Amino acid sequence: MLMGLWIKRIPFWSYFVIFGACMIPSLISFYDGYFNDNPWTIQHRAMWIFITGVAATIACVPMWKWAGKKQREHIDEFFETMKTPVDFEAEIGEGTDRAQAKLIGTSATILGASMFLLLLIPNPLVDRMWIFAVAGSVTIVGVLLAIYGRPVKLLHPEEGESKN
Repeated sequence: MLMGLWIKRIPFWSYFVIFGACMIPSLISFYDGYFNDNPWTIQHRAMWIFITGVAATIACVPMWKWAGKKQREHIDEFFETMKTPVDFEAEIGEGTDRAQAKLIGTSATILGASMFLLLLIPNPLVDRMWIFAVAGSVTIVGVLLAIYGRPVKLLHPEEGESKN
């Protein structure tokens, strides 16, 4: 999937081929670990899945000549859209960052305050300190987000008043 963001000449159906090829080392590692009692490490599995995925992607690149015209146009449109800068004002409009910060901040403050209830559970002092640190940090971040999310009051002179 990630290689498809950089390599343009890959037909749609090739992702199924690549996925199937990447399943081969996964199945071999499962078989080897389950039946032969020779488990693979996560690094070993990841390396072989990556190598197989790259090889399958390279093998699918020549198949581009069999991609249909409609598929090619769709892929060209995708890459053109991907490379076009985002115009926030035209596409989204007014930003809602402050409203989202207020909502998330209020939720995080409530969650953090609720986490302080875990201090009522009998634990050693060190564990209570960790609970206090986590609950306190979540609460502080929530309060800061809620403060940031408050509406900004701009100071404008009233229309009828002079600017003395």
